[in-house]
Amino acid sequence: MSDCKTNIHCDTTSISPHNEKEGGCDVIRYMEKLAEQAIHTWRNKMANKEAKKEYEHKLFAAMKGE
Repeated sequence: MSDCKTNIHCDTTSISPHNEKEGGCDVIRYMEKLAEQAIHTWRNKMANKEAKKEYEHKLFAAMKGE
């Protein structure tokens, strides 16, 4: 684990997030960030889905005259 604390190697010339020159800690950090972004994306998607359901419910109720 001490390798992660001292691992500052980074290939800034490559656009690949999992470059072979990067150490294992860099890949782990990248994967953690990717997983966190996926969770945020999923939460936003679910919130939008719920908001859409609520909007449709209100719209249909207004059309029925309720």
